Amino acid sequence: MPLCHNVIEAMSVGTIPVIQKEYAEVMYPNLKNGFNAVVFNDLQHMEKLLLDEIFQFKKDVLVEMRMNVLEYYQKFLTPKNVVKEINNTLEKGEMIYLLAEHRSVKILD
Repeated sequence: MPLCHNVIEAMSVGTIPVIQKEYAEVMYPNLKNGFNAVVFNDLQHMEKLLLDEIFQFKKDVLVEMRMNVLEYYQKFLTPKNVVKEINNTLEKGEMIYLLAEHRSVKILD
């Protein structure tokens, strides 16, 4: 699921997400391949990454990516900053979209 709490929880401790492109683009701002995520296009691309690339990353690259993940989490995904962004959006009168599956919230006037 694109905005599943598992991705956010993993990022909170610096885990570098290996994530499909469409899901990386659902995150706002988007996760970036080689910066704060490893992004793949499809199953064949993921297999190639696993076989040829991911386990070949140098330690300094992994450390930098991990720091970028932690920075992203702190800026955009902590509960405090999520609430702050929601309040800022409401103050601007902009639309907020909630993912609630079968219990989707109706827009109230």
